[in-house]
Amino acid sequence: MELTRRSFLKGAGATAGAAAVASLAGCSSDATSKPAAESSDTTNTTAAEGTRWSWDTKPDLPTDDEIVETYDCDICVVGLGAAGPSAMYYAMQKGYNVVALQKLECMHNGGGGCGVFNTKDPEDWGLENGFDFQTIMQGLVDVTCGKTNHKLIRRMVFKSGPAVEWIAANVPGANLEYILIDGDHFGTAWSIDDWESTKTGIGIVGDWMCNWATENGGTILYETPATQLIQDDSGTVTGVIAQNKNGEYIRVNTSEGVILCTGDICDNEEMLERWFPEGIDLAHFNARNGLDGDAVKMGTWVGAAIEPAPANTEIHLDVPGNAEFKAVPWLTVNINGERFMNENQWFEFVTNSILHQPEHSCYQIIDSHLLDHISEYNRAFFPANSMEAVDAMIDNGAGFKADSITDLADQIGLDANKLQKVIDRFNSFVDAGYDEDFFMDPHYLQYAGIKDAPFYAFHYVNGINCVDAGLMVDDQMRVLNEEGEIIPGLWAAGNASGGMFGPDYPARYGGFSVGRAVTGGMVAVQSIMGTVDEDF
Repeated sequence: MELTRRSFLKGAGATAGAAAVASLAGCSSDATSKPAAESSDTTNTTAAEGTRWSWDTKPDLPTDDEIVETYDCDICVVGLGAAGPSAMYYAMQKGYNVVALQKLECMHNGGGGCGVFNTKDPEDWGLENGFDFQTIMQGLVDVTCGKTNHKLIRRMVFKSGPAVEWIAANVPGANLEYILIDGDHFGTAWSIDDWESTKTGIGIVGDWMCNWATENGGTILYETPATQLIQDDSGTVTGVIAQNKNGEYIRVNTSEGVILCTGDICDNEEMLERWFPEGIDLAHFNARNGLDGDAVKMGTWVGAAIEPAPANTEIHLDVPGNAEFKAVPWLTVNINGERFMNENQWFEFVTNSILHQPEHSCYQIIDSHLLDHISEYNRAFFPANSMEAVDAMIDNGAGFKADSITDLADQIGLDANKLQKVIDRFNSFVDAGYDEDFFMDPHYLQYAGIKDAPFYAFHYVNGINCVDAGLMVDDQMRVLNEEGEIIPGLWAAGNASGGMFGPDYPARYGGFSVGRAVTGGMVAVQSIMGTVDEDF
């Protein structure tokens, strides 16, 4: 079946919050958004005298008598989100002894979808002419503004389909379905023995892989965050120091390497100040915790290069309580009742425009014809397409409905006369087919008139999904130092790795953040094996 961005999340069941995924493994989660100041970061420390940041000072390794338990393994996987389970499972299937360290009490997957390319038989899933890699690669390079590793993008694009197909073939009972997104790549929908995942990320599949690992000789230490990497005299990473829930030190020795899959930095306010200061007062909306930049800290202490500022950010309008017409090109005003942008932008650019408005907030204004052309807005992000959904938004306070502009303005707290003037001017552009203020595409402008009651307003506030100040890696996920040299024994995948997306996540390539995480974890194992250029 062919879906577009507008209906992918609904069709794949991917709109459920991260708390739903957490529940698969019995993981507790606060499903409400929270400002960064209330994040769960408990690891920040005060910078030492003479330094700027707390991580500028490398801590001493614990002494042997402070270590209460030691594990020996081939590979240590640090973090079980999207990248970690796939890395652990693939490595174990290839015969490696794996120890996994997880800060939380369970595997915890964020993200809204697992986007992939280069799948088998794409025509069977609606991509009639197969993949146009010229267009795909050009689009990804363009949207990353040149601030990316093109070899890494290529590796993730061409490996992503085979990665999820390997998982589907090797997880008993797993069923993988593809959902065509905007005619150039796929999202994935997973189920295991008819138990459907509540997300299209890694969801239930990652949970299954973790359970399988503990039942088949692997070791997963939950509530045991990694705190420091161990290096030998040559600089090779040979293990990890972690702390159990009692604060006692654990040592994991590795013969092959460490794969960092610890996620991003969005729960660490100090790191936001360093890599994305605009995000300090934004809400967090993925109901996650523990994203404290652990890879940045540990990587810095072994000489790893970090994604240069500004970091890749995923600033989305998915905060609980927001409406579901994100990036639909209707008249948009800030909380002062002022129009401030060309509304016909890609989703990720709309969020950036709203970021710089008072309270990072805005309202869309439209009339009774709001759903007449909803399927034609190709830059929008999964807009609602039924009056039932509209009514639900009104019921939960994200939408407002009135028979007059005066009443609508009163409901949303704007000056009615000022709002009417803005609407009158906008309607004049609609009638003329020419937007004198911000030059919206006339094709979409014609659908945006605000003339026939009832009138609607839809509210949005920006929030942080993630901020990826990751470790710089090559296209084999090997971590690099400041000179671009490989740090032996260390790999990073998912949001713990950098150099992939440039300054802003390319939301039009739906789900590719999770897709590259799942893929990257497996590519890291192939790099250890020396088989990166071979099939999974």
